[in-house]
Amino acid sequence: MPSSFVLCAHIITLQGSPTVAAADRALREFPDGAIVVDGRGRILDVGSRDQVRIPDGALIEDYRGLFLVPGFVDTHIHFPQVYLRDCYGGGSLLHWLEQWVFPGEAALADRRIAKAAAQDFVHALARAGTTTALIFGSQFTVAQEALYEELRRHGLRAVVGRTLMTHGPKAAAPLLTTLDEGLALCREEIAAIHPNSEAERDSLLRAAIIPRFALSLDARGFAKLGEFYAEQHERGVHFTTHLSENAEGPTGEVATVKKRFRVANYLDVYDGRIGTGRGRPSLLGERSTFAHAVHTTTQERKRLAKAGCSVAHCPSSQLFLGSGTMPWRKISEAGITIGAGSDVGAGDSFSIPTVLNAAWKVHMSAADRVTLSPASLLHLGTLGGAQALRLSDRIGTLEAGKDADFVLLDPRSDELLAKRLEATAGLPAAQARNQRLFALLMGGPRVHSTWVQGRRVPVTIP
Repeated sequence: MPSSFVLCAHIITLQGSPTVAAADRALREFPDGAIVVDGRGRILDVGSRDQVRIPDGALIEDYRGLFLVPGFVDTHIHFPQVYLRDCYGGGSLLHWLEQWVFPGEAALADRRIAKAAAQDFVHALARAGTTTALIFGSQFTVAQEALYEELRRHGLRAVVGRTLMTHGPKAAAPLLTTLDEGLALCREEIAAIHPNSEAERDSLLRAAIIPRFALSLDARGFAKLGEFYAEQHERGVHFTTHLSENAEGPTGEVATVKKRFRVANYLDVYDGRIGTGRGRPSLLGERSTFAHAVHTTTQERKRLAKAGCSVAHCPSSQLFLGSGTMPWRKISEAGITIGAGSDVGAGDSFSIPTVLNAAWKVHMSAADRVTLSPASLLHLGTLGGAQALRLSDRIGTLEAGKDADFVLLDPRSDELLAKRLEATAGLPAAQARNQRLFALLMGGPRVHSTWVQGRRVPVTIP
């Protein structure tokens, strides 16, 4: 393999470290573009083909006619739910969990099923152009080992941990552990996959601590989990869980959490504010990502922002479960970083562009109407996720010094899309650029290939 190579394509990217509100000013397009990658998988240069610096002897690959964009980042997805999309649960989150999710996740205790699930899950991510994912793992070691094997074999980037549950309904019994056993398993997993400081720059895998949601532990459990996370935080371990996803009246998730823990706000459970245990270690921090946050209060949003937390926005699954619409304007204006989450299996697609399509529609239709620009959508699906995972120094945009994580999109797979993109040639430059990006993200052209650290992920994409 040559020490460096060049890919020629139509390149669209953000540059710098803008917030989602400032994404428009950071958008760059190179219709006759090139990206130069060194032997370590890092970007040496990116720009117009006639202006980039091409090293002597570099292999040049011509993908003109295709679009090259930063790799998509999925900030919320469930590995054990790979086979659980489109399961009818009557529109109730808690009923759906009991009827489908808990029994379906329990099947991964079988080594054969776990291995097949890991293969299918990683293949699906790569085929969708997802280069980085924050993954809720399995409760079973055999399944976790199969997942790590597939992630390493394919070279995808991931932040992942086992899903911790000590409490749950009868249907969840096979998934439950004691608190001590669960924390011991988490500790072993962190030791096995989380990089030390010397390997941190090049490592593709990182560990996370992941209680399923507030109803999965009791007050003592969250107190101990807070202490455990405080131990692991300095190592750069992440934290993620669900927050205020579904408010189905007095028996729904949000109301049940408040009643069970006797708290004023759902977030109190994660913030060390349960009963007489107030002041205990918090699970909030700059590497904490909370999925959904649909029904958060002003006070909760302020606390999330102050702690540097991020939100995984999952509009597809929120539509599927009737959870409502995340308050985009309130979340973003609070200063909270937002990344996109597929939330498979409540989400019905692994594709982050499909999630962005849903985000555009739900916020256009919300009472607090927000029109997301094409650059904002790109930010949500790429740089926003990188910022949420504290990886924006190496991924999320295509710039010199960053890792070469990108996706090639082939609009020729959709004849009408290809013609629509061709028709933008006669438009003013800014309008044409915005329309091309919007059509790419909304239309979902076929992923031609997925690349991580300058290596093409070895998955056949039909």
